[in-house]
Amino acid sequence: MEPHVHKIGIPAIITLLISIGMKLIMSNYFKKVSIKINSPALLASSIDSRNDVCISATALVGVGCGLFGYAQMDDIAATLISFWIIYSGYKIGVQNIDYLMGRQPETSIMEEIKREACAVAGVVGIHDVRAHYVGNYIHVEIHISLDQGLTLTKAHTIGKNVQRAVESLESIHKAFVHIDPTEMTHDCKVSTP
Repeated sequence: MEPHVHKIGIPAIITLLISIGMKLIMSNYFKKVSIKINSPALLASSIDSRNDVCISATALVGVGCGLFGYAQMDDIAATLISFWIIYSGYKIGVQNIDYLMGRQPETSIMEEIKREACAVAGVVGIHDVRAHYVGNYIHVEIHISLDQGLTLTKAHTIGKNVQRAVESLESIHKAFVHIDPTEMTHDCKVSTP
């Protein structure tokens, strides 16, 4: 074994071991926080840190094998790492594309939004309920039907109550409420568009 290879290899191994330890801590921390606040961005950071652990471990094998005279293992390790990075990037992109493109939330969330709006006193109907993701939060647009005999002040108060009720749901960031007057006075009904 050549002395210069040994001098380069030992610091590289120490650096990789420190990197593995730090990235493991970061991955676990990001994962815990992402679950707590329901953040796809932090979950992606957790996965990225976990991938860094795998990459550093692969590099460690390559450097270690190089120290023992198997220099071609370093090239093989580098090739494996490049494929792993491509695969991981693709997987994270696929998991988060819906959030980035503003897709509609799951049916259960849409039904929960409608239930909350209908439960507000004074609401006699709801229709044209639309929602979409903005990052990991949801923006909602909802039309409510109110008795046309209500004063403007009372109608506004009911609209604000609907907004608060919908925004009280955990994943809802903002609700936009449109008020439509109606002659109906019966219990809240959900109209299909």
